[in-house]
Amino acid sequence: MRAAGAANTTCLISDMTSGSTPYSEDELLQQWNFLDAMVERQAASLRAGNQDPEEDEHAAVTPVPAGDGELIRLRERVATLDAEAETWHRERARYDEMEAERTKLSEEVETLRQRLARRESELARLSHSHSDLLEALRQAHTEVETFRSQMAPTATPLPGTAPPLISPAADVPRKKSWFRRG
Repeated sequence: MRAAGAANTTCLISDMTSGSTPYSEDELLQQWNFLDAMVERQAASLRAGNQDPEEDEHAAVTPVPAGDGELIRLRERVATLDAEAETWHRERARYDEMEAERTKLSEEVETLRQRLARRESELARLSHSHSDLLEALRQAHTEVETFRSQMAPTATPLPGTAPPLISPAADVPRKKSWFRRG
């Protein structure tokens, strides 16, 4: 029975892994082996006697002939398939949750990319504006220095301009200091 169950689970695993699943084939094989072992334990406990009162009622309604091994194997297979279906539904729900989270993260990444593009554009604009201002400042500084150098050698007033003012302190003789008085 174990060999037939392993062949069936390998077939089911290859069918399930052909799509996109979040687990590797080795992980799924480990899960199948665990489920097979659990089903075998449950089958052994059922062979020993019913453990659950509901099963007692069910056993009274539908008696199982002791020599019918095929019926027992079919029930084990149904239990295995039910456990596999339950596992598949749990994994599918987990996959759906992860897909929703991936979509949310993709949207956040796209929003951040758009913000980054806007910031880079603004930085380029400000950098260009900054370089234009620096160039204008450099040109103005050059013009001022040119004007100063042109004005320095010209000691005589230009025609049509007012003569330079003489400070009143230059016309007034200075007083002698206290130690020169005398």
